[in-house]
Amino acid sequence: TVHPEILIMGIERILASSEYDFTLQSVDYIEECIVKFQHNNLGNFVMGLSGTNGRVRRARLQDMLIGMAGRKNIDWKRMRLFLIDERYGSTNGEDDSNALLVRDALIKRLHKANIAFPEEYLLAPDTSLAPVEACAAEYKDRLVALLDQEHGPHLVTLGLAA
Repeated sequence: TVHPEILIMGIERILASSEYDFTLQSVDYIEECIVKFQHNNLGNFVMGLSGTNGRVRRARLQDMLIGMAGRKNIDWKRMRLFLIDERYGSTNGEDDSNALLVRDALIKRLHKANIAFPEEYLLAPDTSLAPVEACAAEYKDRLVALLDQEHGPHLVTLGLAA
């Protein structure tokens, strides 16, 4: 199913003087988008999270997720997250897993703050499925079902690396 509202994509530019400032401004912007949606709409806010590679870039993503976990204005019961990408067959194992990064940096912190965020609210590829084509097909089916059900995505984060 093609959603016409998805075809109209807004791109926001965040200008910052440092990586730390960029992370803070990014979290502010993401929170603003979520809260505005949750205030004005029924249903769940669907957000796609892009992973990244490299120790420094993964640390910035972790900082962003930790920052989001501390935001009190977000109704986490009305959030659904999905991964834009995941490592398949990585030789580095869990160090490269985007799903694990989201679980450790965001979901565990929500749980420590007594905020429920069930595992099924995070949609991630099942990288135990082989071959990779089966993994991709199964994830595509689950992702399309989520996007159809929730009329999303409502926000997607993308990482750019040199």
